[in-house]
Amino acid sequence: MTDKKKITTSLIPIKTNGLIRANYSIFITKKILCGSIEKLFNKAFCLLNSKELKNSNRNYLVLLETELNHRKKYRYDFEANTIEDYRKALSLFKDIISIHPRHSLSNEMVAICKHKLKDFTGAIFYFTKAIEIEPENSSAYNNRGCAKHNIKDYEGAIEDFTKAIKIDSEYSSAFYNRANTKHDIKDYQEAIDDFTKAIELDPKHTDAYTNRGIAKYDLKYYQEAIEDFTEALKIDSSNPKVYYNRGIAKRYLKDYEGAIEDYTKAIEINTKYVSALNDRGIAKRHLKDYSGAIEDYTKAIKINPNYANAYYNRSLVKNKLGVLIGAIEDELMYEKLIKK
Repeated sequence: MTDKKKITTSLIPIKTNGLIRANYSIFITKKILCGSIEKLFNKAFCLLNSKELKNSNRNYLVLLETELNHRKKYRYDFEANTIEDYRKALSLFKDIISIHPRHSLSNEMVAICKHKLKDFTGAIFYFTKAIEIEPENSSAYNNRGCAKHNIKDYEGAIEDFTKAIKIDSEYSSAFYNRANTKHDIKDYQEAIDDFTKAIELDPKHTDAYTNRGIAKYDLKYYQEAIEDFTEALKIDSSNPKVYYNRGIAKRYLKDYEGAIEDYTKAIEINTKYVSALNDRGIAKRHLKDYSGAIEDYTKAIKINPNYANAYYNRSLVKNKLGVLIGAIEDELMYEKLIKK
């Protein structure tokens, strides 16, 4: 038995493809009759961000419409506590549109609610309405690009991210999202260029460092990938996926001890990280620590009895140790699982 053709390990990209509010602010050149929609808007906005905002008394309508610095510095995650909160927010924002059909911000908020509810086609429709009302709205282009990405319209997504960047050349999120899309179509070098620009604009962007590292890994620039993963960990040392990714890159450079250190750190953070257990077992096997390798594969199987690769990798070690019946049993289980 050989392990090269059957063992597959893949880096885990951190792709928010998130609806990140913008480095662009809509300035009001003619006074909107805010009084009739303020309460509705603020209630809906708090529901849309209920994980963070709870029952805030701030006037988000005025903040978002008039204060450039607020929209530049404060990036809302649009994370609600429940699906029902998204539905309630959607209904309220639609009520606002029935009062002011050309209120660009509310059209965009409807789109964000629909995006969160995975109605990507509906999201695209309302982002488009927001753009028709406010053609220089970079956030609507960026967010429509995210929705297009989610329906695998990669060309359309790249066009929208590019438009957002044309409007706002310092829009780090648009560069980041365009980079992820370029990575998905295997345009790794251009993805690296965009991740680099996102990092220049936002030096603390851990995901941009991580995903640039993945693109470099895909080009077999393993040492450069390690350097990017290390930079990401300097900013945020709590993400087990980044340790895991760095461990894979180290293993490809035959730094098995370094790989084991990173896999171990990932497992300390997430004790049920079966991929890290499996890959630590592979690194231990390369160092001829066969008992340690079997222990890791067995732990992975205990956590996830359907994890096929761990059975296959354990069969390799058992075969190496002459435990032939056990090796055959594990390989048969592997074959059974991959046929499911």
